[in-house]
Amino acid sequence: MKIVTIPLAYSKILLRIENLGDIFDGASSKQVNLTMVVEGMWKSAHSLDSEVGSYTLIETSVTGTIPMAEMQSRRLKW
Repeated sequence: MKIVTIPLAYSKILLRIENLGDIFDGASSKQVNLTMVVEGMWKSAHSLDSEVGSYTLIETSVTGTIPMAEMQSRRLKW
């Protein structure tokens, strides 16, 4: 797994999680606990005993331009 962070605005980042494994590696799929990722990023930037504030996660398209739900609604149905 590869995590790429791209700052978008103050207190807003694009978090891209890439699956580097494929069927030829024999790698199995794993679930990513996004809460743990967010808490880990928070604690790396703040003191370890600080509490994580409220946050919102929005799943987007690969390009990060539109929310996934909107992308699915625009998809052509053959």
